[in-house]
Amino acid sequence: MKHNYLKTLPVSLTIAVAIICMMTSLAYAGLAVSGAKIQDSITAGGVKSYTISVADTTTEPMDIGIEIKGFGNSLSGPLQPLDPEQDISPYTARAWVSASPSSFHLEPGQSQTVTVMVQAPPDNIGDGGRYAIVYIHNNPSGTSGISFITAIAAQVILTIENSNLIITGDITSLEIPQAVSEQLLSATTVIQNTGNYHYKIACNGTVKNSLGQVVGVSWPTDSVYNLIPTFSRQIAVPLNISQELTPGTYTLDAAAYTQEGVLLDTASKTFVITDTYKPMPLNILSIEFFSAGQLTMHQWAMAEDGTLMEKVEASSLTSDVTIDILQGTKVTAEGGEPPAPITVTSMDEPPSPPENYSVAKAYEFNPSGIAFDQPAHITIGYSANEIPEGIDESQLSIATFNEDTLRWDPIESEIDAEANTITFPVTHFSVYALLTPPASGSGTVAGEKTTWIWFGIGALWVVILASTIWIVQRRRAAATQKHKHRGGRRPRPQAPGDEW
Repeated sequence: MKHNYLKTLPVSLTIAVAIICMMTSLAYAGLAVSGAKIQDSITAGGVKSYTISVADTTTEPMDIGIEIKGFGNSLSGPLQPLDPEQDISPYTARAWVSASPSSFHLEPGQSQTVTVMVQAPPDNIGDGGRYAIVYIHNNPSGTSGISFITAIAAQVILTIENSNLIITGDITSLEIPQAVSEQLLSATTVIQNTGNYHYKIACNGTVKNSLGQVVGVSWPTDSVYNLIPTFSRQIAVPLNISQELTPGTYTLDAAAYTQEGVLLDTASKTFVITDTYKPMPLNILSIEFFSAGQLTMHQWAMAEDGTLMEKVEASSLTSDVTIDILQGTKVTAEGGEPPAPITVTSMDEPPSPPENYSVAKAYEFNPSGIAFDQPAHITIGYSANEIPEGIDESQLSIATFNEDTLRWDPIESEIDAEANTITFPVTHFSVYALLTPPASGSGTVAGEKTTWIWFGIGALWVVILASTIWIVQRRRAAATQKHKHRGGRRPRPQAPGDEW
């Protein structure tokens, strides 16, 4: 997930773009990391070692720095790295974690293995979870007083073995705005993790009139982010009102759960409707998958302006491709109109892949003019027989076909090696392919290929230059001979070894 950080320097402005890694491998803006999530258990005095591989996938060298930071949440959800002065949670593992080397230089295409050590205190380590972030970043680069930092935050999530895991939470706020007829009525709730272990939240609600009759329920809502102990999360609870509401007093009963179904807290809030409220008109978003002659279709409720009322989780019949779109995302076609049905088609003959790469599988997503106001996520599954022998899963990549340049453009992706899936964000639709590089030793890598190309060009120029010199010398020799033969006399050698 992307998060922006601003840090004021004495002279220049540094713009930092950070990615919170949700899976085991991640690539973003030329910085690729495998092993980007460490999730394990540990005992008092325990020492564990992990490896992370950091690679420069750009055409420019990078100087890399690694810091250990605290692990926190923003109120809106995304995980965020915390500096030492911000990391005051009793559940931090920042002091337990170290990384070596902490700084290094990468040439284009080069990678570096980083060892992450976790050492728990010998006693009194408590119960629950412990959290930290391995913050991997390039040193600022840029000109004109503006520099850019690309960063990837590798999660460290530890569970204290044989400890008491406390899963609790409080609803600390529940607010309902003034209802506007034919517009979405949505409550906002804030939940704090009061336990000692992380979880993901789901919320629901029921609207009742003054007689206790149910006049609406919430659309299902949940969070894609873990809520870390002591932190809070704000979640919108959109309400699906089933009938016209006349002026009067109404009550919203809300409940917060973990996504595993553990009840965290409940709360009630009364609100007043001052003018007659008519429910918001709804449209339908359809998603159709075409693969191997099979059609799978899904449908979700959508507001007239394209706002999704439900979280979209749509999969093909074989579950080899999945689309996830967050609830509240605005989905529009060209011109801002509601979109036509989304179609996903498996491609038997995709465009030719980049040189030295193979297309493991490709899909065409339509309509091409569709747009999302926040990224949707596509997940493509793969099997072992779809990966050439000798290829590590961290080398898999996703590319989109650019119809203007007729080239494949790489895009950031996250690999879950355990689930055999690769996930990537999109804000529009196109042709997307899972690419595999050549197996080790089965061909030249990009750098070697470039070296041989330049070697060949240099050798060609040497041949051309030598040929040119030889031709010029021959012509000069012929001209000299012609001059010496004028007058019909054949010159004699002037000294032994002289040539005619």
